[in-house]
Amino acid sequence: AVADADATTRAVERAGGTVRVEPRSFGDEGRMAQYSDPLGGQFAVWQAGDTKGFELVDAPGSLSWTELYTSDAAAAKEFYGEVLGWQYADMDLPGDAGTYTLITPAGLPQERMHGGLLQVPADALALANGRPYWHPVFDVEDCDATLAKITAIGGGVQMGPQDMEGVGRLAVCLDPSNADFVVLTPPSG
Repeated sequence: AVADADATTRAVERAGGTVRVEPRSFGDEGRMAQYSDPLGGQFAVWQAGDTKGFELVDAPGSLSWTELYTSDAAAAKEFYGEVLGWQYADMDLPGDAGTYTLITPAGLPQERMHGGLLQVPADALALANGRPYWHPVFDVEDCDATLAKITAIGGGVQMGPQDMEGVGRLAVCLDPSNADFVVLTPPSG
């Protein structure tokens, strides 16, 4: 979400990103534009009009989290911080597995974080032909039952299902076009 898609476009260009689709209006609903970050990670922005954005949140079936997988976390943090004003908090992953960066929108407290950023080796970006990519996480009531539906309609499983302490039960899945996503049943409580 951005306040001004035209200003965001100028910020993307100043920060070394690429404009894939110039800002365009969708009547009174809002404006949208699409970009690539300097390493090729694709993203879009929405300037709200009558349609504010996601209407379903914190409920089964909603997008609950997004993660950027990139080969250069420092460059990504600099770019998105400059363009979108994001704030970051780093945390060490267990077993010396690296650093995970929590992303919080500009000016909001850390409890409003909406995603993460993870540096991965280049070969881990094969699904996106070597480009960084955003990895969506969807809340579901029952991870195992959802996974059964996914595989029944032609999707695949990369990992799981498994329980992750403090996160919930999750599975990393593939749609029939090999785009990956996560289904997550958050912990009760």
